[in-house]
Amino acid sequence: MMVRPDLREVAAASQDLEAVEPPGGAVLVDRRGRPHRWLHPVAWWAWGIGVSVAAARTTNPLLLLLLGVAVVHVAVVRRRPGPAGRSVRMFVQLGLFVIAVRMVLTVVFSAPGAGRTVFSLPQPPLPPWLSGLGLGGAVTADQLLGAFYGGCRLAVVLVCFGAVNTVSSGYRLVRSLPAALHEAGVAVGVAVTLAPELVSEVARVRAARRLRGRAGGLRGVRGTVLPVLGAALERSVDMAASMDVRGYGRRAGTTRSQRFVDGLLLGAVAVLLMSGLYGRLSPGAPGLMGLPALAGGGVLLGVVLWRGSRRSTRTVYGRDPWALPEWAVAGSGVLCAALVSVSSDLVLHPLVAPFAWPTLTVGTALAVCCALVPGVVAPLPPGSPA
Repeated sequence: MMVRPDLREVAAASQDLEAVEPPGGAVLVDRRGRPHRWLHPVAWWAWGIGVSVAAARTTNPLLLLLLGVAVVHVAVVRRRPGPAGRSVRMFVQLGLFVIAVRMVLTVVFSAPGAGRTVFSLPQPPLPPWLSGLGLGGAVTADQLLGAFYGGCRLAVVLVCFGAVNTVSSGYRLVRSLPAALHEAGVAVGVAVTLAPELVSEVARVRAARRLRGRAGGLRGVRGTVLPVLGAALERSVDMAASMDVRGYGRRAGTTRSQRFVDGLLLGAVAVLLMSGLYGRLSPGAPGLMGLPALAGGGVLLGVVLWRGSRRSTRTVYGRDPWALPEWAVAGSGVLCAALVSVSSDLVLHPLVAPFAWPTLTVGTALAVCCALVPGVVAPLPPGSPA
């Protein structure tokens, strides 16, 4: 049975696979004479994860603001063409919404605290089984400031994820994963392509509603959300299904016991890496849950990839190169996270009670500069103006 391909999906997928050389034989170059090409998606994700780890380590609003501006700048100057290159705008709006929700929840469910009272809300009586929940009451300036700091941290992490989706392609990322990560690659393919497809579907549904004379703004949200979410998720799942049909991740001569061992090792890798990240991000975690767990997870991940690569029989056409710009982009993310991690607690977590103005040090300023490095060293993607 032959399946008729959707021309819109073929065109959307071909946007990320277009050649560097345009019709006519002329090679597009930037102002420095470098040819336009796609940067390796793993380098972009290494940069995004590094900056997000740096943002998760601090509640300094000044540092978070500078990191967010740096990430948005890189996403704007190196965004890929097409509607999927506007993902960062949606994540910036989502981050502002998260800050507002965090502060509203703090106001409504505020617990009694010290500090200057800004305003008070009515405090209705609660049943005995809700005695540990505070509803209403006095809201202090320290509570509002702490909620704002925490909301800014989560907002910058979301913006980092949106920026990576803006500058890199989920199709190319999944194609770069080794065959040992087949199951994880399918899940990653659905996850990383959902946000760009969501942006494309929002633009398409809004244009269709305008042509039909339907209401916009808040009145049109009800008729927009369900079609957008359904179509975006459907196209992401279709991409994962097409990967499976084309034999992505197939390994020749794999027995049931070998698949069981691979799954067990991948589970151990996930546990060690998550424990290591928790140990690095949580000040009260045991010492073994920090760098030792991360190192053990990295070594075990290398063993898993080595085992899977020995049984891999697939080939990749037009493999993305890993050159000096890739090393610079990936290294800038790692260096940004390292510089923030070694900074003092007074800089990373400014005092709320008593209030202290947030400050920056030389290390944190260098971390912001590292977050800006891809905007200079990364090549322009094909389709961008010279």
